[in-house]
Amino acid sequence: MTRNFRPRHVAGLALLGLLPVLLSACAGDYPNSTFTNLTEFNRDLTHLWNVMIGWGTFVFVLVEAILIYVMWRYRRRPNSPEPQHVHGNTALEITWTLLPAVILVFIAVPTVRVIWKYQTGAPENALQVDVIGHQWWWEFRYPQYEIVTANEL
Repeated sequence: MTRNFRPRHVAGLALLGLLPVLLSACAGDYPNSTFTNLTEFNRDLTHLWNVMIGWGTFVFVLVEAILIYVMWRYRRRPNSPEPQHVHGNTALEITWTLLPAVILVFIAVPTVRVIWKYQTGAPENALQVDVIGHQWWWEFRYPQYEIVTANEL
């Protein structure tokens, strides 16, 4: 008796077998996660990230909604005339030039604020740490205390 090879069944079984492996990556407590807000710098960057994701999502949804509306509204119909061209429509050209500029301002202002806030340098009494990245681990050197550690800051 021969068996039929069905790629959909094999892909489904492979996905079912891979699911526990993918879910196991979500388990556990990771203290050195990027998403753990331990410092003011990390909190500010997380806030900036959330603002950028919010604006990006808003722009994406708006553009896709306009695109779907225009595709549905101006679709080709039987015996329809040639559509009007928009070349030379000054108001439309100014709008689609100024709208991205305004969006860029909404992105640039919070970004520049965070950059200026953290480009001032470290305080006088800050702990100095020299970090060396090796192929599979980090080396942390504390010149003030003459201590060297691996993977633990």
